[in-house]
Amino acid sequence: MEDTDLLEMLRAAEADGRVTIGLDPRKLDDVDSPISIQAESTRWIYGLMAAALLVWWLGGAYAGVGAIAAGASIYATIGRRQVERNIRRRFYGLAITDIGVWRKLWRLQGITLSCEPSGAACASPDGNWQRFVLDNIAPGGAVVSAHTLL
Repeated sequence: MEDTDLLEMLRAAEADGRVTIGLDPRKLDDVDSPISIQAESTRWIYGLMAAALLVWWLGGAYAGVGAIAAGASIYATIGRRQVERNIRRRFYGLAITDIGVWRKLWRLQGITLSCEPSGAACASPDGNWQRFVLDNIAPGGAVVSAHTLL
């Protein structure tokens, strides 16, 4: 059984609700992450900084400091949430269907697999997602040679 087959089983089990995939978008928002677009965060930060500088120039130092505080609050509530939503969207649109992207993401922290009926859990990067799929999803716990899991 190949990794692509195991990933397809995982995707189907998640779609059926047999497996839960937990994501930590903040950990997946990494320079090495194939589903992270660094410009999403910097676009917010640069835009809010430009607005704060304009307010500083037009309204003085107190207004500028207030604009910086408001900008930080806006990014922390709205901007960060939008970036995390986009990472989740890209994960389910790309990573769960493309084995190359999945392998790159599994090397990062931020993904957990859990199976309610068995209570089994597996977390990236140290957990063995292939063994998790074979033990908890594959029909009859398929027997696979060790070199396939590498």
